[in-house]
Amino acid sequence: MEDPHRYLKAKGSFVYAKNLVPEYRWFNGNAYRYLKGDKIDPEGVTHINRPEGDIFDPRARIWPFKIHLARQPYDEVYRHLLVVKTAGAGGYWTEFDWDKAARLGSEASGLPYSGKVGFAETDMYWPLTHMVAPRERALQCTDCHGEGNRMDWKALGYGDDPALTGGREHRRLVPPAGGHDS
Repeated sequence: MEDPHRYLKAKGSFVYAKNLVPEYRWFNGNAYRYLKGDKIDPEGVTHINRPEGDIFDPRARIWPFKIHLARQPYDEVYRHLLVVKTAGAGGYWTEFDWDKAARLGSEASGLPYSGKVGFAETDMYWPLTHMVAPRERALQCTDCHGEGNRMDWKALGYGDDPALTGGREHRRLVPPAGGHDS
């Protein structure tokens, strides 16, 4: 029997862990979001709710995120993520039939369905505003700055730790890979 804490046929594989370090991104309070029926590029990653902002955005702050990575069903002809029926008669979690679940979901959602199901990589950003350490275990300056810190300063657009080189207002900044989001 499969370990229900590592794999569920209905939902796939899970990794359980404690005291995980979140991933950090610039966030200005706005997010791009995928809308039902939007076209996707199945060769790339479809961002479900990517945070907006970057080092050049004065409203953006560095924010902790849990990033959920998945492979989701999409229509290979129409190239949009499918809305599938998950529970009840014909639902994927009941019958484990992707075609049937996609047909029923498409009927209910109004999205066209070609009958060809593929799977595409997606990511979803969950801002961490809950499930954080209690006040007495809050992060201290040296948790992010100094030896063995948790921050990937280069990925955030800094050349090095800004505590050593100056913040974004005090130095020439290098645009992050992929350009300027604001």
